[in-house]
Amino acid sequence: MDVPQDELPLLYTWIDGIPLSRPKRNISRDFSDAVLAAEVVAHYCPRLVDVHNYSAANGLAQKIYNWSTLNNKVFRRLHFTLTKEDIEAVASCEPQMIERILKLLKYKIAKYRPNGLNGDSDPVKEPSDGGHCHEFHDHRSTRHPNPQRELFPSKYQ
Repeated sequence: MDVPQDELPLLYTWIDGIPLSRPKRNISRDFSDAVLAAEVVAHYCPRLVDVHNYSAANGLAQKIYNWSTLNNKVFRRLHFTLTKEDIEAVASCEPQMIERILKLLKYKIAKYRPNGLNGDSDPVKEPSDGGHCHEFHDHRSTRHPNPQRELFPSKYQ
């Protein structure tokens, strides 16, 4: 499944709008070590990824390790995973592989975030290969009333 040519400019514009640590020259090569992919996730969902866990790599083994780590620790929490073949393909800079992953990642981030991709003017289309998306509710961020307020109301007014 290739990304249709008419969707590529929107995808590249989306990536250009994200502040990344390295300039983008050749998107397949630039994203092959998973560092920039981790930064994309961190831009929208900073609690999901620790960017310091991903080191820039030139060797195929380190690139595969970075993608596997991102796949197991982050993509699973976004309710999708890449196959071993996909990881090897993106680490090897196969044409159109990173575009496929970025399209899926954009869709999954939009589904994960309660308000979608704020500031994004283009609609996020579901990838044509389908995939089941679960809704998330982060119960850790729910604020519970402070029991001290009920016991000592004058102290908190």
